[in-house]
Amino acid sequence: MAPNLLLLDLGMAVSFATIVIPDLLNAPGSLSFTDNEASWFGSLSFLTQPFGALLSGPLVDYVGRKRATFLVNIPHVIAWILMYFAWNVPTLFIGNALLGIGTGIMEAPINSYVGEISEPSVRGALCTVTQLFLSIGIFAMYFLGSVVTWRVAAIICISIPFTSMLLVVIGAVPDTPVWLLSQGREKDALKSLCYLRGWTTADNVKEEFDQLVVYSKSLDGCVICWKEKREESQCDHYEMNVFKRFFTKFNIVMLCKETLRPLTLTMLYFTFVVMSGLTPVKPNMPFGALLSGPLVDYVGRKRATFLVNIPHVIAWILMYFAWNVPTLFIGNALLGIGTGIMEAPINSYVGEISEPSVRGALCTVTQLFLSIGIFAMYFLGSVVTWRVAAIICISIPFTSMLLVVIGAVPDTPVWLLSQGREKDALKSLCYLRGWTTADNVKEEFDQLVVYSKSLDGCVICWKEKREESQCDHYEMNVFKRFFTKFNIVMLCKETLRPLTLTMLYFTFVVMSGLTPVKPNMVNVCSAFGMADDSKNIVVMVGVITLIASVVVIGIIKSVGKRKLGISSMFGSAVCCTVLSIYAQANLADTVSSYDPKTFPEEKSVVPLIFFYLLTIFTGFNVSWVILGEVFPFRSRASAQGTGAAWNYVVMFIGSKTFIDLETHFRLAGAFATYAAFAYLGSIYLYFFMPETEGKSLQEIESYYEGRLRIFADDWFINIFKKKK
Repeated sequence: MAPNLLLLDLGMAVSFATIVIPDLLNAPGSLSFTDNEASWFGSLSFLTQPFGALLSGPLVDYVGRKRATFLVNIPHVIAWILMYFAWNVPTLFIGNALLGIGTGIMEAPINSYVGEISEPSVRGALCTVTQLFLSIGIFAMYFLGSVVTWRVAAIICISIPFTSMLLVVIGAVPDTPVWLLSQGREKDALKSLCYLRGWTTADNVKEEFDQLVVYSKSLDGCVICWKEKREESQCDHYEMNVFKRFFTKFNIVMLCKETLRPLTLTMLYFTFVVMSGLTPVKPNMPFGALLSGPLVDYVGRKRATFLVNIPHVIAWILMYFAWNVPTLFIGNALLGIGTGIMEAPINSYVGEISEPSVRGALCTVTQLFLSIGIFAMYFLGSVVTWRVAAIICISIPFTSMLLVVIGAVPDTPVWLLSQGREKDALKSLCYLRGWTTADNVKEEFDQLVVYSKSLDGCVICWKEKREESQCDHYEMNVFKRFFTKFNIVMLCKETLRPLTLTMLYFTFVVMSGLTPVKPNMVNVCSAFGMADDSKNIVVMVGVITLIASVVVIGIIKSVGKRKLGISSMFGSAVCCTVLSIYAQANLADTVSSYDPKTFPEEKSVVPLIFFYLLTIFTGFNVSWVILGEVFPFRSRASAQGTGAAWNYVVMFIGSKTFIDLETHFRLAGAFATYAAFAYLGSIYLYFFMPETEGKSLQEIESYYEGRLRIFADDWFINIFKKKK
């Protein structure tokens, strides 16, 4: 009964938004949804459901089906209470997010419990009953919405999870026999089976129970030993790295045909069922960035530089010929995917072809061209229509593809060596060093050959320190081999350390002030009362960003990336602090960048100066430069794609949350928040960002392996270093 109550509650939760939105959309009073907020409220629970669903499996396996049936009610109890007492829109959003998480967490307990307690002859009928209770829950919520307010409906709904928890407490929900046997509780398992079969005796369930015992014993012990057909007494897998052990077990349990076949069936079935009603198209930059790493590793840096232009070519054509709004949306989505896919080829290529002495400057040149592109689009927007701008833009990817075709873009020597193409690698290095001779690059090429040979062969054999001649890993299941390689390459400290650095660096840079306000920059400048026309200020921001990129190219070699990164972050923190103090002292509480009627009439040069300074310091950040050089070759492209994807995710979060920060804490609070991020970023970079300027890629990789130390060597940081 308790699992059915969970489904009743689940049905009421997924349909709750339907009765709330009509009452609150543009309603009078403080508790009101805008159109955007209503759309978020209606979809938020679906966004958070996957997180709960992924948590539900480990929860059920750890605490058992019975306890899980109790615990999964807690998010919904909290959510219904928040809904009833909701005093503002964020409270409703938190409540709806908890409903989504709780709904997701319910999945495994319900399905596991019903599947494991049922006899085969009635399992289909019992599983169908669960869908019946889900439908009843949806109907009940629609009915409540027609007779009571949404607040009363929320407080009525809370009775469902409480009743479910009560049934568990009083013992009306026994744990499943299979799980009890897996915990070695044979007597409790027999007692549970007797209860579930109608309070019968042990003799009546003896045959079924014996089958369960045999099945349970086949699941005992170390799953890795079972897979390797080793004796349990020889097991040494508990000495493995916790992540490696987890993913090895994951490969064995989740990537076997007994799991993959039914998982494929259910996922495709769900896809066809859901998509038969509505097909949403919503691609984004992070997805393209995640694809870029595997693409670069598979086809090489040169071919990838050609292929990544294709989405943009199609996008610009669609933009020019756009005949309706959906066409524009598809074109913009392709621009996002193409932008994401470009990340790994750009960063990998520049990082691998550059000499250590000029790598920093060359990586900064990429940001200069990015700034030129932004400025060029602003300029085109002021002199031609957007359709003409789109057709002009198509010349850029075509030019890039042409340069690849005519051979002006050689592949990187490191990648060519990894493919066994030593002659091509030497030819490429000579070309990249200024059409020089092989003798002039012999020393550098020999170092690359040694480095490349250390990367040759089967990565699994390399990790296990086995001879290549004994390799049998190509006979492994393709998914298992992929995840085993993933563990070795992506979850090693040489990858995880720099990946943590770049992801946190991106987080602090994005959340340090300028990026979140860009979509609404014109109004933000007006809301501060800056002493110039807001549109002129936006143009100047583009010019200053361009100038900052040029300055960085000139000073990065002498100053170093570490000092530049820390200084720019701390400078952003100071600027945000001053803007926050100015807003608190000089702007009325009613001022909002989203309401032009509240803009101050008095103008001041103070916020203008510090906004320009914030632009300068943001332009001095070297996050993208670091991304291009800190990863080892084996994981470079994929890790760079992951880091770039994270940057876009944080940009989305920052842009999306600015309106909420300003609404609840005004401009002063919003910029105080950004200042806090920047101060934290300054501290983090001081302690954890190494100086990579002038270092070879091999030296940087060795540092992250722990063999070299290239941290700044000042007296303060030495206090925190481990004594050798």
